Amino acid sequence: MNVSIDNKLSVVENIGLKNSNPTPASSLKKINVPDIFGDDGLIQTKIKKVNNSGSNPFGATKIIDNEKSLTEGIPKKIYSNFDEIDNDRNGFLSRKEIVSKMRDNNFKNEKSAVIATLVINDSKIKNLSNDEIGLESSGVTKNDLVALDKLSSNSSLKNQVEGTYYNSLYKSSSSQSYFDQSGKLILPKKASDIKIEQVNQGGAGDCYFLAALASVAQREPQKIVDMIKDNQDGTYNVKFNNKEVKVNAPTSTELGLYGDGAGWMVLLEKAYAVYRNDGALLKKENPYDKSGSGSLLVGRGITDITGNSSNTDILLVTTKGSTRTKLIDAEKNNKLMTASINKNFVGKPALNLPTGHVYTVMGYDSQTDKIKIRNPWGNSEAQEIDGITRDGNDDGIFELSTDEFYKVFDRIAYENK
Repeated sequence: MNVSIDNKLSVVENIGLKNSNPTPASSLKKINVPDIFGDDGLIQTKIKKVNNSGSNPFGATKIIDNEKSLTEGIPKKIYSNFDEIDNDRNGFLSRKEIVSKMRDNNFKNEKSAVIATLVINDSKIKNLSNDEIGLESSGVTKNDLVALDKLSSNSSLKNQVEGTYYNSLYKSSSSQSYFDQSGKLILPKKASDIKIEQVNQGGAGDCYFLAALASVAQREPQKIVDMIKDNQDGTYNVKFNNKEVKVNAPTSTELGLYGDGAGWMVLLEKAYAVYRNDGALLKKENPYDKSGSGSLLVGRGITDITGNSSNTDILLVTTKGSTRTKLIDAEKNNKLMTASINKNFVGKPALNLPTGHVYTVMGYDSQTDKIKIRNPWGNSEAQEIDGITRDGNDDGIFELSTDEFYKVFDRIAYENK
């Protein structure tokens, strides 16, 4: 290893090996440099340990444990599948490796739920054991999983990991009805095959897209039928705005990650993530990570699906009379409508509605001055009392007076036709 004396001294200082009473410069040549930097020296030995075990010998906490010590929980399930995910056998589950398994339809049932859990939580899990040099950027290690297992049962991360796993397992298992007996994805053949109730958001933060998609399902279902082209080879072309993207049918893992209700809905959600990623300045390893962006994009889903522009009103500077007029016009001309709650409430928000979220505006009754709204989650609607919905049916659909709408919502977007 050809390193100058000055550079070698710098490395020694950086790893904390320099004596507090430094060796005079005049006697530097007396240091046995090869013993530190050579093939069998201290530095190379430590680097080999990092490569072989994924542990950090440079001062990080070392966890001496194995699978046998793990409780029968989700960390153990991930640990049991670790080697199958770790393609390069370097002791780290990188984002690239996790995403490659997400796209692999051979991962089904519990294995697919493990991958979905890592897709959602890997960035937090990989920081648990502090077993890398510097930033924890290489991926999840077995030490991280041991540390996850040792977290308190009240830990928010542990609860999130368990919730992600079981929710993904349930969704992927119950989605078998999305496929015919030959395993082919069932697609809508006519407008009547499309129902607004089939649009239910999953783990992706794409509420603005699904709120608009639900509005299309309600008002122009034939458009959804026309958006999808079956290539008869396991791939599908899906058209957004003026661009088509080509995707495979959703894998078992993707079915556990995205929303549920119908195969066509999950296919469109997967395709939309690819569409967003293709147009991004900084592309993501996994398009799933790009499909979000929250409630400020209240009108974007309308434009991306229809190709028509949208007009967004900020309710704080819009009169109720103007909103009523626009709602009546939208109803008359069958325009798509979405609305968002962006406020950061102190304590619980009004009517216990989720904030930082986009909703479908289903309609307006000028006689009663009531606005009909749907949460793309398919549940969690307006409540007067905790856990008790106004209409006694938690299907995500509820009504607000215009006055109430102004107290809770911040923005409303209308399709321009």
